[in-house]
Amino acid sequence: MKSKFIFATLIATVAMTSVAFAGHWKLNDNNEWRYYTNSGDVVTNEWAESQGAFYYLDSNGSIVTDSMVDDEYYVDSNGVRVKDQWIKHENNWYYFGTNGKMYKTDKSELNVSNLKEINGKKYAFDADGKMLYGWIDASSVAMVDEDDEEGWKNAVYYAGSAEDGAITTGWRQITVEDDDETKNYWFFFQNNGKKSTNEKKTINGVTYKFNTEDGHMISEWDIASGSSATSSNLNFMKGTGAMVKKGWIWAVPDEDYIPEDYNDDEYSWWYAENSGKIVKNTVKKVNGKYYAFDDMGRMLYGLVTIDGGDYTMKNGDKDITDLTSEQIKALDVDKLYFFSGSEDDGSRKTGNVKITLDDDTFDFYFNKNGEAENGYVSKIKKYCVNGLIIKADKGESNMGAFDADYKLHYNGDIKEGMILVNTTGSVLKNKKNIKSNDDYYFCTDADGVVTYVGTEKKKNV
Repeated sequence: MKSKFIFATLIATVAMTSVAFAGHWKLNDNNEWRYYTNSGDVVTNEWAESQGAFYYLDSNGSIVTDSMVDDEYYVDSNGVRVKDQWIKHENNWYYFGTNGKMYKTDKSELNVSNLKEINGKKYAFDADGKMLYGWIDASSVAMVDEDDEEGWKNAVYYAGSAEDGAITTGWRQITVEDDDETKNYWFFFQNNGKKSTNEKKTINGVTYKFNTEDGHMISEWDIASGSSATSSNLNFMKGTGAMVKKGWIWAVPDEDYIPEDYNDDEYSWWYAENSGKIVKNTVKKVNGKYYAFDDMGRMLYGLVTIDGGDYTMKNGDKDITDLTSEQIKALDVDKLYFFSGSEDDGSRKTGNVKITLDDDTFDFYFNKNGEAENGYVSKIKKYCVNGLIIKADKGESNMGAFDADYKLHYNGDIKEGMILVNTTGSVLKNKKNIKSNDDYYFCTDADGVVTYVGTEKKKNV
């Protein structure tokens, strides 16, 4: 025999017993240890015990070493049957329990109940006792085929590398192939080892979401499964996976959500409520200021109206702010607002505001609710149409008058019944023979309505 330990153990044995019968050890003529029955026969293909250690005897009666026995046990280099021990055999890891039997499963499907706990960690073993590692196909209790690049998507458990094998719990970053690209995805495995899928989960006070099909942690946009572009269930996750709550987001929308913005790399501001839900189609107060959002959730800026119940800064294919002053006056809208002229601000403005349109910069006025004023505004003593203050153009004259359509006329084109205003928009009331810089004279009543136009002063006024 090779091992001094075997010699010492066997020589010290006073009473040797096998599993099935009594017997004794002795050296044969070749100076090899054999186990004999009381009737003198060499015991073969059986286990024999010595001081609590078990040895397996082969067909010649020799002690087997470093081998698998009966596809269920393992004997070490001393021939001792191992127990409570990991053994690597033919490039596979096996575990042999307290009774010496290898851990294996006879179940057709892997679940929590047939995972084995060893030193505080859980492991999966197949029907042959091999420790499983990597992605595990629970339906067949087998490792995902290496050639199946997307097999990980349906896998429920992950068990590390060939030299690790413990069922993963908690966070783990794993390299996978997805859509023919190598991705480093984060996954979260529950305490039972199962991959989190199709759920929103709060971990250490932070909310995360996981892909409904394959379970990888979502970063950036998450649109509810099966949702349309108008879905109200829209969230944004930081690069760390943490859901943005009660905060601003500067981002390009998801490819499936607003394809044209995605293709144009068009960034927008978005705002997430306390729940993480993206605000849509409303005006919301944030830190004391008001902001408007369209039906997709993009923050609006510039001139904004409501069209068919939806907040928009469009008039046809154009932004309202890109219209001319005459087009602004002709707009048929119930309400018009101004939410700053910059996408970096977007807060609602009130009072006197200068707005650059397609043809020039003009003065507008919005009331305390942010709505553009129309008609005569007593607070500023001026007329507005869709917020645009009606005033004379300095390039035409220092005075002008407008008709019922708010179209401005000058000098000889001014008719009685029109309302006379100066270059600031102030209504010229109770004027008697006020002279324009083009030598026209005007008289007005208490409302600023023109009662006389002429190149000569009106007499007897």
